[in-house]
Amino acid sequence: RKGQQWRRRENTIAMQRAAIIERREKIKKQTIQNRRLNHHDKRHIRVEKPSELSSALQHAFEAERPVVIDVVSDIDAFASLAVT
Repeated sequence: RKGQQWRRRENTIAMQRAAIIERREKIKKQTIQNRRLNHHDKRHIRVEKPSELSSALQHAFEAERPVVIDVVSDIDAFASLAVT
């Protein structure tokens, strides 16, 4: 009985890992597609580094049409404390 429970658990973990890998691959494909679109169509700008933000905003303001700025951020990053 315990052997069956372990096998079920291992199968569940394997399926979860496969789903995570599949999602990562999908995100990679979407990122590649977005970069290709960015190359031809400047209505969408992707920002991955803080130093790129001011340039992206400048391009957006100079454009004569609506622009989407896609900013990638780190969920684990913390801002410095305002009061020490």
